[in-house]
Amino acid sequence: MARGAATAAALSLLLAGCSASPSSDGSSGSASDELTYWSMLTVDEPEVPILTAVFDEFEAETGIKVNVQWQGRDVLQKVMAGMTTGNVPDLTDQDNNRLQGLLANNGAARDLSGLYERTVQGEDVTIGELVGDKYDPLTKGEDGAYFMLPFTLQPYVWWYNGANVPSLTEGAPSDWAGMNALLAELKAEGRAPLALDADHTDYDRAMVATAIVRAVGPGKLLEAVEDPTGEAWDTPEMREAVDLFVDWAEQGFYAKGYDSSKWPAIQTEWAQNKADLLFLGGWTPNETRGYAADDMAYRAFNFPAVEEGGDTAVPVALNGFAIPTKAKNPEAAEQFLAFLYAKDPMSRLTTETLSLTVRSDIEVPADLQDIRDIVDQNAIYGVNDQVPAVVPNFDTTVFQPATQALVTGRLTTDEFIERMKTEQKQYWELNG
Repeated sequence: MARGAATAAALSLLLAGCSASPSSDGSSGSASDELTYWSMLTVDEPEVPILTAVFDEFEAETGIKVNVQWQGRDVLQKVMAGMTTGNVPDLTDQDNNRLQGLLANNGAARDLSGLYERTVQGEDVTIGELVGDKYDPLTKGEDGAYFMLPFTLQPYVWWYNGANVPSLTEGAPSDWAGMNALLAELKAEGRAPLALDADHTDYDRAMVATAIVRAVGPGKLLEAVEDPTGEAWDTPEMREAVDLFVDWAEQGFYAKGYDSSKWPAIQTEWAQNKADLLFLGGWTPNETRGYAADDMAYRAFNFPAVEEGGDTAVPVALNGFAIPTKAKNPEAAEQFLAFLYAKDPMSRLTTETLSLTVRSDIEVPADLQDIRDIVDQNAIYGVNDQVPAVVPNFDTTVFQPATQALVTGRLTTDEFIERMKTEQKQYWELNG
């Protein structure tokens, strides 16, 4: 995941200090005067000075000192390593796939059901009432308990510059026939319809997985991956989804050099109006605005249904927080999270860092309005159909390499299907 996506949850701590709120059991909260937060940020990143100042404000307001360690992207691996020694933080953050796969599935995440019942600082509403149940499939473990508190949303959508492709602002394609017609029209005009840095295999896989889920339905890609024979890949619906990417490569719809570029080269070209459509998460405006064209007007549309009226559920990653089961100050951490959901800090986060939060009652900047509408108007499911969270290592060892070969035109539909069948069968023989 790109830095902008990975830091979105950590940036959610850009909030004003608030007074202590009661704990979910009715007490006055933890008596602790400190909590430890292990961040996915590294110390040299520009957000660090801002966060450091905010934690100082929080301590002055509540008397609770936040001891921050800038652990970097492998923060959860370090949390899991500390579970055997008791050296763990009171609070950590990551996306739902990693929090589920590394913490929840290993019994290392505190049940946050009580936190969902806490009242948001200064408001007559609980956290659970604000979040609602829309995200429960992504935030509850197999035991039905909440293992994370979602904060920012990363819907995966097609991004474009409304000033560069004004026709799309009047109506985006709603099915694959319309999508293919749009791409052909853009190419005929001498444009580069699709932007993709194919070396970023997370992005290859997310795009292909979204098309597959469109064809087979949410939950069905995961079911196919869990088939130990691999035969679930060989269906007409699967082939239709794979055909889409074989055709896009054959038609030359991708920007020149996409199959040999180093991220973010092609992404940068997109931001500078040298390519038209980019399939990426909700962090895109924040990540690219520093090098975007002067006329950039961030717009987005949902990945079209296979046919008009078909499935339009939005693939979403949730960035949010978890408390390890061995945390020494879990109540202080919950107190912190309870006031974090107040409308003022959430509004500041949205406007200052272009981050879409789970609070749908907050006005968002124009750059985020399309993805706010897309999420609010459609069902959601876990990006990549939760495969990375549920089937350990399959995504990185089997699925991502195969999707990269597919989008770069190195596999036919038959070859892709056979590769998935063969390698998936081998995977389950070793891991079944």
